[in-house]
Amino acid sequence: MLVVPYCVVAVIATYPIIWQLNNGLPGRFSDQPFYIWAIDTFWMQIHAGTTPFWTDRVLYPVGANLMYATIAPFVSLLAYPFQSPILYLSIAVLVSLVGAAMGMAYLVQLLTQSTVAAAVAGLYYAFSPAVVSVISASHYYTAIAAALMPWGLAALVRFVSTGRVAPLIALSLTTWALVLTDYYITVIFLIVVVVVTVPQLAAQPARVPRVFIALCANGLLALLLIKAVLPPLNTSDLPPGGLGFTSTSNTNLADFLVPSLDNPLLGATFGPWAHDHYNNDVDSYFLGWGILTLAIGGIATNRRRIVFSLSVAALICMALACGTAIRWGVRELLTESRTPFYWFAQLPTLRELDSPRRFALGVQLLVATLAGMGLATIAQRVGRSVPILAAGMLLFTVEYGRLGMPVTTMEIPQVYRVLADRPGDRTLLELPSGITESKGGFGLDMKGGVQNGPYLSRIPQSTYTWFENEPIIGDLFTLTSTDGEWGVRHLDTLPDYPPDVVQRFSEVFRLGWVVLGPNPRQSRFAADVERLLGTRIVRREDVDWYVLYTLAE
Repeated sequence: MLVVPYCVVAVIATYPIIWQLNNGLPGRFSDQPFYIWAIDTFWMQIHAGTTPFWTDRVLYPVGANLMYATIAPFVSLLAYPFQSPILYLSIAVLVSLVGAAMGMAYLVQLLTQSTVAAAVAGLYYAFSPAVVSVISASHYYTAIAAALMPWGLAALVRFVSTGRVAPLIALSLTTWALVLTDYYITVIFLIVVVVVTVPQLAAQPARVPRVFIALCANGLLALLLIKAVLPPLNTSDLPPGGLGFTSTSNTNLADFLVPSLDNPLLGATFGPWAHDHYNNDVDSYFLGWGILTLAIGGIATNRRRIVFSLSVAALICMALACGTAIRWGVRELLTESRTPFYWFAQLPTLRELDSPRRFALGVQLLVATLAGMGLATIAQRVGRSVPILAAGMLLFTVEYGRLGMPVTTMEIPQVYRVLADRPGDRTLLELPSGITESKGGFGLDMKGGVQNGPYLSRIPQSTYTWFENEPIIGDLFTLTSTDGEWGVRHLDTLPDYPPDVVQRFSEVFRLGWVVLGPNPRQSRFAADVERLLGTRIVRREDVDWYVLYTLAE
């Protein structure tokens, strides 16, 4: 029965995407082209009989280990029945909101046996500012993973209460789905699992053998995947990650109490008070004054061990969300080595956590659960369901209400449609490309699709070094980077190269086409490309604001 009202709220929160499912995606423009590319590449590799975790569609001829990138194979796997990645992603986002609400409702129902509290708690989690703002910032994989967390926590609750094997299997499956979807949410979920499980097992030691067997089975599965399926991973070769970003990618404790700017009732008055908003990540993590009060009430009126564990997990997630600078408004309370995140990020495999702000989603998961338990206590004492349901929904509307979000219309530039119709599978060099932040994005890919090269989440330092030291291509990326700079190098124009160097450049990269995108320096880049490739250029076409060069085979 809850599916229909949750669907209605999902449509309202993401409006008007419901009318643009075929050509638009919810949220501001950000990573949408990459998501489409990731889905397309996943199934292109599968159909070719090769691994979907490595490709030379980009960074040719070095290629890219996609396990460093946020490719979310679990999400791509479910896209198979859909012909359009855009349609699939739009539907997936809407389904994730409904799924998150249903999962939280199921979890609170298990904990309280209160249908009213469960129904309202579903709203408190799925349509909270934290979860919805992740979608508005176009982080779809994070939102989809966030929808899985309450289901996994529900499986854990069932196991610790019954000791049966089935929920332990469900917990394992949910964890693997998270592993193959979003790194941050996986870490958050594992923290919650550990904090909840350890005290329960201490009180019920008879269940330890089953947990041990499950850990061994999952560990063996992980080893099997690493050895037989996944490409080799070497995180030490990645550029420095987490600790260098945390002072600007963290939460501000005061903002947990500041309404979202998108709230039509409270946003205009209180939203500007926030010290951290529209950060293109988790834009708002407002917990709600009344909803937080319900959560505190749930803690105060319930002496069960699991309530204490959920509370501790919420505090841990809140502390980690602050990164290496714990702030209350403009005041810095703790920094660097005095913060929990500083030491947490030193642990193996966690050095790449560069946006601690996302731990706010763990806080929201646990606060919504505890608020549901607080509401259940009130419902039990009042003894009337309808007024409690109405009051809970009113509180949701006032504190978390939101009407719609931006929609990004995906339009493929005409130059790529023209290119897609050309025969051949040689490489396409896209300029300007240069280097994108710390993570990297090279505009060199295999022709075969109509979308341009993606922004990869992580590129190993050795790949940077290879391209930097390779004649001509290193100069091209330096020239087209911001201000013509890459590291300590600076170029205003390409130097002249001997014919044999140009010939080798063309052969190594199997160049077939060059595209110059809109840029204030486009005419200068065009002059450099024409001087570099000379007679190899057989055709120049100006398509809208792009320039397309076709090269001789």
